[in-house]
Amino acid sequence: MSQQIQTINTLVLPDQTKPFFRICVQQTICENVRDLFRFKFHHSPPEEPIHLVAYYDAKDSVTLPVCYIHFYEWQGCLLCGGACVDQRVLKQMSQEERASMRNAGGPYYLALSSAFNHFQNKTIGVFGYCGDPLSERISLSAGFQKTHFKHVIAWWSSTVQDTEKLALIEKIHELGPF
Repeated sequence: MSQQIQTINTLVLPDQTKPFFRICVQQTICENVRDLFRFKFHHSPPEEPIHLVAYYDAKDSVTLPVCYIHFYEWQGCLLCGGACVDQRVLKQMSQEERASMRNAGGPYYLALSSAFNHFQNKTIGVFGYCGDPLSERISLSAGFQKTHFKHVIAWWSSTVQDTEKLALIEKIHELGPF
């Protein structure tokens, strides 16, 4: 089975034509992305789609995953989790590349906000379960909103009625951490 990869956003330095940072949606997960997930969480990542991977395309033609987020389809929505950033890859970037990345909001912000843009007309909303203060701050700045449940955050892609939003949030809360 071939790997289907769709690039949904890129970053290019002002004096370059080739992007050094690509955000991709993938149906299957690559081994180097599995390695990043295992490094961060000490267990294997989910295999089922959807995988959002931000890649660093180094000048020496090596492509490395720098950020990963998993999205799981659930009742017309997406559950977002397993987000991680590889600081080791960020350290391999040039000062100019790191500055460009920082000025654009950082790899997690860029990946998440690009995902929201990509999923705009494809889902009712996206839910996250977030207990990390830094991740929550970035998630909120990218477009997530707090809910009345601790750790449950939501992003809405359309004008969903408040009663429907509340019902979905209740169901998400009942799921527990994901």
